[in-house]
Amino acid sequence: MAALHVLILAAGKGTRFKTQRSKLLFDVCGLPMVNHVHRVAESLSQDCHMVIRPEQQEALSKRLQVHWIYQEKPLGTGDAVRQFLAQTGVRSGRLLVLLGDVPLIEAPILQRFLAFAEQKCLKVALISTQYPDPHGYGRVIRDQAGTPVAVKEEIELLGAEKQIKEINSGIFLFDLAFLRQAISLLKAHKEKQEYFLTHLVSIAYQQNEAVDAFLQPRAETFLGVNTLLDLAQVRKEMQRRILHAHMLAGVDILAPDAAYIDCTVSIAHDVTILANNVIRGNSAIGEHTLLGVNNYICDCKIGNHVVLRGFNHLNQSTIGDNSAIGPYAHLRFGNCIGKQVNIGNFVEVKKSSIDTGSKVPHLSYIGDADIGREVNIGAGAITCNYDGKQKHKTRIQDHAFVGSDSQLVAPVEVGRNAYIASGSTITTKVPDYALAICRPRQRIVPDWVKKKGLAKGEESSSG
Repeated sequence: MAALHVLILAAGKGTRFKTQRSKLLFDVCGLPMVNHVHRVAESLSQDCHMVIRPEQQEALSKRLQVHWIYQEKPLGTGDAVRQFLAQTGVRSGRLLVLLGDVPLIEAPILQRFLAFAEQKCLKVALISTQYPDPHGYGRVIRDQAGTPVAVKEEIELLGAEKQIKEINSGIFLFDLAFLRQAISLLKAHKEKQEYFLTHLVSIAYQQNEAVDAFLQPRAETFLGVNTLLDLAQVRKEMQRRILHAHMLAGVDILAPDAAYIDCTVSIAHDVTILANNVIRGNSAIGEHTLLGVNNYICDCKIGNHVVLRGFNHLNQSTIGDNSAIGPYAHLRFGNCIGKQVNIGNFVEVKKSSIDTGSKVPHLSYIGDADIGREVNIGAGAITCNYDGKQKHKTRIQDHAFVGSDSQLVAPVEVGRNAYIASGSTITTKVPDYALAICRPRQRIVPDWVKKKGLAKGEESSSG
């Protein structure tokens, strides 16, 4: 089988997006649009190229490892392929041309397309599909025998040709020997002054070279993203695929229409996901875990048998097996939560580790802290980690007990089995097994309220 080279066309300006940002970098379920195309291309060939404008490279090179082909002037798809031939010098094999703004394309379809072209020894092959409303797309024109004689863009169509519903997907496969001699025959369109790659179909037909179209029924697979409305459709279809794959793999998603999961997320079997969960980035969720309603999870590793009680915001954190989080917990970046840990409602944790069996049940802030095993943090306790210039560390050893409404002013350490009395402000190390109390002594003034005449709700007695 001849060597396969892949070329992704990505030099378009995307003016219909009405944004300053390149449309190729817009997110589609966890990856920039163009990355989806590149992933498919890499699965087919080790020789992948992308045609871009020179000013695009800085933004795209941060996300892709590919051979760059530069198109200095926007002279159309035919010129883009001409630049590939000129800048690479590749002369043999096959060239698969993909579009950077068609992110729903799948490797199995392309593999069948390659086999189709190989079996028929085609010099030019394209993928076509059918749209009920094909307006704006190039049409595949066939002769009486069913062989494609041309692909005409919308502005080239004449009379009955406008009623043809078979459209060009924009995906081509060329024999490189044919391509090198035929590319010089392309002529610029009179009105647009661009070279259309589609014209190579008619050139091949006129030269009696083997040409055919691989007609595919699933039109949504080839949806091009030209506007933000198109992008919304593509995201919806990509999300449908992702959710279906997880459900077929044993994930119980109770409300698929109210779930959002990135393509980069991994979820084990027997996970239950209630409504309105958003799971993003490189998150991984272990088996038998329950996600209650309204959780946002990004770049988190969540263990087995974990319960997220709902309404949590979790980012860049690891959660051990059999732990429970929330509701309304906020785990910011850099947290390592151990096994059998309970983090309750309205607790914020940032850049901290909490070891096995410890509890932070409610209304606390834990920042830049290392908390040992089986530690209890009372309601309203906080670590004061920031002095206005720098962050400082709090260390709480195993089996310590921190009373409610305590403030631990970092840097500070609480020893093993130490106790902090409620309402204390701790500024120095608390030794193992010690009790730390830092609050004013309570003073009682009898009948003070009556003497001040401030008593309410009492009737005067008569004798």
